[in-house]
Amino acid sequence: MYPYEFTPRFKGLNPEEVFVVMPFAGDYDEIYTELINPAVASVGQKLGRALRAYRTKGDPRTISGWIEVMEHLYTAQVLLGVLTNAVNANVQYELGIVHSSQPIQRQVLIAERGHKPAFDTKDLIFMEYSASSPSDSVAGLAERIQTSVESWRVEQEAIVRRAIAKISPFEFEIVMQWGSKGNFVVATSGSGPGDYEKMVGEAHGKDETYMQGVFQRHCDAIGRLQASGLLVLHTLVEPSAVAFTYYWTDLGNLVLLYFRLITEAERLRRYGSIPKDLRRMP
Repeated sequence: MYPYEFTPRFKGLNPEEVFVVMPFAGDYDEIYTELINPAVASVGQKLGRALRAYRTKGDPRTISGWIEVMEHLYTAQVLLGVLTNAVNANVQYELGIVHSSQPIQRQVLIAERGHKPAFDTKDLIFMEYSASSPSDSVAGLAERIQTSVESWRVEQEAIVRRAIAKISPFEFEIVMQWGSKGNFVVATSGSGPGDYEKMVGEAHGKDETYMQGVFQRHCDAIGRLQASGLLVLHTLVEPSAVAFTYYWTDLGNLVLLYFRLITEAERLRRYGSIPKDLRRMP
C-alpha cells in the first residue's frame, strides 16, 4: 500500500493510543517496558484517560502487516518514535510518513543518550534517555507525552470551533433534537415521515411554524451534517432488509460536548460504541 493512496478504516484519531515506532530487536524491549509503558501510564493517570502504549510486535491480532502499521500511524493520539544509532530502515520510513502526514503536536521522539542524527534529521527535537537505566527518564518522557496530548487539545478546539461556525439554524435543530442520542434512525418511506413528525411534535407540536415541513427540513440538514463530518450513516445489510442508523462522529460529539449537551465521559463511551469503520475525528 502506497501511503499517498491510503485511507485509514477508522477515519480519525484513537484518543486512547500512543503508538510506538521502534525496532523489533529484543535489545530494545526494556526501553518499551521500563520507559515508554510507565510514562504513558503516568500520563493516563494524571489526565484521567485510558491512555496506553502500543507496538505491533508480539500482538497476535496483527495479521495484516503493513496495513496494520499504517492504520496506527494515521490514527494514534500520540506517535512516539525511538531513534537508534544503528539506523533502522523500517523505523525511519514510518517516521518519514508521520512527519509528512501528521500534525507535529502529536509526535514525540526519543533517542539513546549520545545519539547523532543523520543530516536530514539533525533539526528534529528529541529527548535523550540512558540505555543502561531507561526508567530514570520516565518523568521526562511523561511530560513530553502530556504536552503532546494537551497541545493537540488546543488544535482540536480550533477544529471544533470551525465546525460550529458552519452549522446552519436548521442543522442546529438536529443537534438539539438528536444530540442526546449517540445514534438515531429516520425512516423515509411508508409511515416513516408521519411517525417522525409525530415524534418531533411531542416537543414542538404547539409551534406550527417549527413543525411546517419539519421532516424534509431535517432530512436536508442531516445530509449537510454528514457532508461536514458531524454525522455518518451506518448500514447493515441482511438477507431480507437493509437497516441504517445515523451516528454522531467523534467530531460531532466534540461539538455536542462544546454545547454541553453531553459529558466527556459520554463522549468517550460513544467513541467506544460506534462501529470502528465509522470513527472519524479531526
